[in-house]
Amino acid sequence: MLLKKLATRSFSSLQNQLKTVVRFENQDQTWTWKDLEYHSNAFACGLIEQGFVRGDKLVTWFDRVHVSETVVSQLGALKAGVVLHPVTDHSEQGLLSSLENAKGCIISPNGRVGDLKKSQFL
Repeated sequence: MLLKKLATRSFSSLQNQLKTVVRFENQDQTWTWKDLEYHSNAFACGLIEQGFVRGDKLVTWFDRVHVSETVVSQLGALKAGVVLHPVTDHSEQGLLSSLENAKGCIISPNGRVGDLKKSQFL
């Protein structure tokens, strides 16, 4: 039922849907309300399809905070009722602490921890 609500919910007018709401300069992207809704709904649906339920913890470990992935994960997690926990302490102990009791983790795969890629580190 939640998936159906997310998929069918829309903003009230076409004019509002087409207004530019966010620009990601480093990715050369400009998004409208409609784009933002589409991507965040898709993320929320993906979380639900993967078995996340309200209150589950999802860790995000992105290299940059001003990217579309950050905004989409924040809004999508909110829509799905998932608790988003961004990694702020990039030490090994800080990361392990962040991952404690997490149901999942999303990373920037080419980011590095010392000499290792994040995907190799995990």
